[in-house]
Amino acid sequence: MKTFGALLGVCAACIAAVTVVAVPWLLGGVVPLARVILLTGAVLAGVLSVLAQLCSGKTPQSLPIVMVPLAALALLGMWQLRPANQDPAANLQHTLTQTPADMVINANPAASFIPADTRSMAATLLGTAILSLVVFNHVRTRRSLILASALIAVNAITLTVIGFTQLFHGSRFSLNEFWTLSRGAPFATFVNPNNAAGWLCLSFSIVTGWLAFQLKAASTDDRQRIGKLKIPLWERCWQRSIQFLADLNIWQVLAFVAVAFLGAGVAATRSRGGILALVIGSVLTLVAHSSIKRLPLVALVLAVGGAGIYGLLNSLEMDESVLAEMRTLEDLDEAAGSRPQHWLDSLQAVRDAPLTGTGLGSYRSATLPYQTQPTNMWFQNADNYFVDVIVEGGLVGFLLFLSIGACALITGVAGWRQSRKRMAPSANDAPRISRRLTSAAGTTVVLATLTQTVSGLFDFGIGMPAAIVLFIVIVSAAAGLFDAAEPSARVMRSGSIVCGRPVVIAVQLCLVCATAAFIPDQKAAAEIDPLIVSGKKLLVRPVTTEKLDAVPANRKLLTATMRLRPDDPEGWRMLWKLASAEFRWNVLLKGQGDAIRDAKQFDTQWRKTSIFWLANELAKTAAQDPAAAKQTRIQLRPILLDAGLPVILRSLQQRFPIMPNVAAARAELAVLVGDDVLFEQQVAQARFVEPSNPDVTFRLGQLALNQGKHELAVQLWQTCVLQSNRYRGVILIQARTHWSEDEAMTMFGPNTYAESVLSARTCNDSKLRAKLFDRAESLWPSVEDASIDEIASLRAVHLSATKRPDEAIEWLEGFVKQSANSDRIEIRKQLAQLQQQQSKFADALQQWRAVLYLDPNDAQARAAITKLQSMKSPE
Repeated sequence: MKTFGALLGVCAACIAAVTVVAVPWLLGGVVPLARVILLTGAVLAGVLSVLAQLCSGKTPQSLPIVMVPLAALALLGMWQLRPANQDPAANLQHTLTQTPADMVINANPAASFIPADTRSMAATLLGTAILSLVVFNHVRTRRSLILASALIAVNAITLTVIGFTQLFHGSRFSLNEFWTLSRGAPFATFVNPNNAAGWLCLSFSIVTGWLAFQLKAASTDDRQRIGKLKIPLWERCWQRSIQFLADLNIWQVLAFVAVAFLGAGVAATRSRGGILALVIGSVLTLVAHSSIKRLPLVALVLAVGGAGIYGLLNSLEMDESVLAEMRTLEDLDEAAGSRPQHWLDSLQAVRDAPLTGTGLGSYRSATLPYQTQPTNMWFQNADNYFVDVIVEGGLVGFLLFLSIGACALITGVAGWRQSRKRMAPSANDAPRISRRLTSAAGTTVVLATLTQTVSGLFDFGIGMPAAIVLFIVIVSAAAGLFDAAEPSARVMRSGSIVCGRPVVIAVQLCLVCATAAFIPDQKAAAEIDPLIVSGKKLLVRPVTTEKLDAVPANRKLLTATMRLRPDDPEGWRMLWKLASAEFRWNVLLKGQGDAIRDAKQFDTQWRKTSIFWLANELAKTAAQDPAAAKQTRIQLRPILLDAGLPVILRSLQQRFPIMPNVAAARAELAVLVGDDVLFEQQVAQARFVEPSNPDVTFRLGQLALNQGKHELAVQLWQTCVLQSNRYRGVILIQARTHWSEDEAMTMFGPNTYAESVLSARTCNDSKLRAKLFDRAESLWPSVEDASIDEIASLRAVHLSATKRPDEAIEWLEGFVKQSANSDRIEIRKQLAQLQQQQSKFADALQQWRAVLYLDPNDAQARAAITKLQSMKSPE
């Protein structure tokens, strides 16, 4: 039985290792199929692990401490799935606008804003907790640890090679071609280079542990080894360094090569957060683990590793692009962009759900009503996982998340502490563990924790399944090694907590049962996902008639599959998009017949015939000819019902009341069917859900104006011009059809110099544009600070547009000379372009050279200089 139990243990460890390695190959684990593989592998490995322990009679008495907060976080997610008395979306008190009195809400709500995503997150955490126990119990010897780490390192190197190949050939990885929908630049099998960088930092931690294992002399063997270092502080450092490099053996060289290769892989992603995480984590780990005596060694290792990474990037001709990306951090405000304000806005959600949060995975919907920055972007996450966690999990979830990092650090430091003391195993069958192995394992865990901490400040990071699984497995495997070396030791010495064998078995069985319960739900998500991808491919540009003919079948198949998971948010959004496309296609066929199939530039005509355009035209018709509008509505009603669009949108909004664009879409349908009450209700809900989206505000204002709801249109458009200048010109043009020019300018006109120039630039009406420039001229004396780059640039645009190019050039030349900041690259570019337009080629060449000096990688400057040098200046 013991032999059989040992065999089952090996099988459990192998399945766990294969699962960990397989998840990154499926878009970093973000697709439902990856979660199915994760849960299935975890449950199978967990069952075999329990059977192995029962058969062999070797059940550990301990649990890895990192598993405790991880499992507690999963339990929090399950608690968030409980039924609620009231939809949480209807009880928000600190949003930017007040909750509408007649807001559409979910009749059968849960405590989570998006229960389906919360189930996925809870299932991922439970599966990860099982893998944590499996590797803790069965990857706790030197041989198993080395084999597992080698497998993960080879996997990471393979993915890095794929990433480099993509960068050179501009291709995509064929395994993930099915999910490829955008023109973004993925890295290896990851859809986002930032995600790839976070995961590669973990793999880098493993090979760094290998390097530490190879460089540190074994404490159980006093024989002199090649590469053993004892460098006195500041004494003969150079000679010892040369001797160190000369004495490196093949394994040490291979470890250095692996470190350099994966470090170059992180840099090749051009992820600023990933590169910072790698550098900061490496420096802090080496400094924390070294003594004053070994500072020269630390400096040498950092120098060799850094030189190797830079040398590899240089040989691949990628060093300049990476350095250029990192130089953007010189201006932190510009590099951060709108993120800090977005984080501050999102944190307001914590005030409405302070303890247990809005639901794991619900960030994308829970934070929309709090945003103050004008944007039409829908943030799926915060690009800061700490903000993600505190919003989705509240204070409880945030403390549990911090506890995971704290437990990981405790585990890593435990390895360092064990390595400083020769250990005598307390059990007769306990293996003797090399002190350099425990030290290397501790280094790996600490480095992994620090890199993920820094990475999490700038990206989704450890929230990605591939990253969280690998991180927890690293920490748990190290804890298992330390527990095997010193069984029943204190937490600070082993990274594990003694619970007793019955408790350990019970915990494993509970986790297996809980995880298995989520597998059918995730399998349903995996069946829905291909239909969502197929639907997106049908609607992606260019749209063809053949694609549109396939839309109804795809919608019906997706509707049938959705019965397996009726609250899948992405499935509902795709049903909406497909139903909208089917309706629009049927309208075109009804109006033009089969002749539309042979229309030239069909894709352009398709984009024009949007539901918003149809609603606008129908509203205009209703104002001029009510009878014709009524007849059109009678003809549109069966087409709408046949596509199922009204029912789908109503059901979608009831399930997800604060999903973006849904209320605006229902408002457009209300215009099509002539329902004024529904229109005003949906306008109020849209303003609540997306209070800072100028696109939605503009569209709703235009619909309101064309329906004769002038007061509502004024409210919406005044809000729109406060949010963005993009639509001011269009609003002023359309407003003149209902108000006088002076009234329109009073209600929607610009109030500052910058607003006037920006509005004039985007205005297509020549008379209105001239009037806006005149207004800008009258407002110029009121400008308090003309030394701001934006104002200086707009002033030059204003002068050029009003046929005063020489004044514009003189203005920019004076601005550049008197500016305290000598860079002003964008201003110099603008000046050089103006000089070229005025045939001042010598002056333009001088400015372009200055730009190239300030930024040697500026392609625009290089091209301009090449062009100017080939011309003969008439001056």
